[in-house]
Amino acid sequence: MNYNFFELKVNDDATAIECRYPLISNLVMHKVFFQNNKIKNIETKPCIYVIRRRVADDENIFSYYIGQTIDGLSRMKTHINNNGTPYDFIYCTLNNNEHDLPAYLQYIETELIKRADKIKLSNKNEKTGSKFNLPELKKEAADEFVRQFIAMAGMLDYKELFEIKQSDDKTGLNVTLNVGGIIARGVRYPDNKLLVLEGSTCKSREYDMQKTDGNAPYDRQLWELLKENNDLNDNLQFNKDTTFNSPSQAARIILGYSVNGLDYWKTDEGLSLKDHLNRE
Repeated sequence: MNYNFFELKVNDDATAIECRYPLISNLVMHKVFFQNNKIKNIETKPCIYVIRRRVADDENIFSYYIGQTIDGLSRMKTHINNNGTPYDFIYCTLNNNEHDLPAYLQYIETELIKRADKIKLSNKNEKTGSKFNLPELKKEAADEFVRQFIAMAGMLDYKELFEIKQSDDKTGLNVTLNVGGIIARGVRYPDNKLLVLEGSTCKSREYDMQKTDGNAPYDRQLWELLKENNDLNDNLQFNKDTTFNSPSQAARIILGYSVNGLDYWKTDEGLSLKDHLNRE
C-alpha cells in the first residue's frame, strides 16, 4: 500500500487519532490514548482491536493483545478492570447489520493473530475451531480488511507487531553469553534488538508463579510461549533463530532472572556490550 495516501486526523485534546485510506475503502482505524484511567472516544460497536501495554522496566518495549467484540466500549472497560490501564489501543469497527458478523469477527481476529509477531503478542493461542464459519465468497472482503488493518496499524506506530522478521542477516555484532555452562550466541543490531541463534541453550528452571514485580510476569508468559511454539526443545535449546527486543530481554529468558544484558553479552574480543558501546 502507498502510505502517501493515508489521512490522519487528531481530535482536539489529542486523546485519539483517526486513520483513513480513502482511495481503497471507508475503513477507519482509531487510536485511543488513556488519561487518568478514563476511556474516551471509543464507539459502542463491533470491532477488532489491539491493546498495547508497556513491559515493566523497559520503557520502549511493549506487549500486545489482539481481540474482537460486539461492544468495543464494554470490552475495553473489562480489560482495564482485569489487567490495569493499557498504554493505548487501536480498533476498527464493523457493520452491526452484517448477517455474518460473528464469523467476520472471528475470521479477522484469527488472521491478525497469525500475522503478528508471537514474541510480542500476549494472546495464548491462535483462534481455531470457531463455531462461526465465514463463507468462502466473503473471505476475500475479510482478507482485504486484514491487509488494511495492518497497513493502518503501521501508520499509527504499531508497525513492529506485524513486521515478523526471522532475520537471515547476520551482519550485526556477534555476541556470546556464557554463564555457568549456559552458552548462547547471538547478533546484536543497531536498533538494540538481539537475534539469539539456533542451538543456543537456556537454564533449566520453572518461573516463580508468585512473582509479580518487574518483568517477571511478561518473561514467564514469553517463556511459556516459546516452549508452546516449540521454539525451545525439551533440552532447552533454541530450535531456530529467535529475535528479542533487547539484549536484556534475551538474557533474562536464557538465564531465568533479571539481568542487564549489556553486562552479560560479550563480543568476540571479550568486551561486554556495555564496554563495546562506550568505546564506540
